[in-house]
Amino acid sequence: MNEYKEKFYAMVEDSKKDNISMDMAEILGKTLVKFDNDDQKPVRIQMAEQLEKKIVYNEVKISAKFLDNLIYIYTESQQWSRIKDLLMSRTSENTEKPSSDTISYMKKNLMYCFDA
Repeated sequence: MNEYKEKFYAMVEDSKKDNISMDMAEILGKTLVKFDNDDQKPVRIQMAEQLEKKIVYNEVKISAKFLDNLIYIYTESQQWSRIKDLLMSRTSENTEKPSSDTISYMKKNLMYCFDA
């Protein structure tokens, strides 16, 4: 995780570059999902939040796959208010339509999401 974390932050935190794309976000999101040990979850949340901020800052449209990854990461870590904020800030102009799997997953956790 430490080696990945160094490379991740080198890419995401480089403020001189607008080096993030929808495809890159999907790949990074997919990779973050794989770090699912309890000791890795706090770092994974920080990295997901940093990536989300970079995407919003650079006005990159959030893909359905990346949205699914963010929802999964935040749900697994019980970050209900993050999910709520994420969903409330998204529009059809800055986010692709969520997949049916994402919607089903969210429905299963709906009472937790909006209880925040």
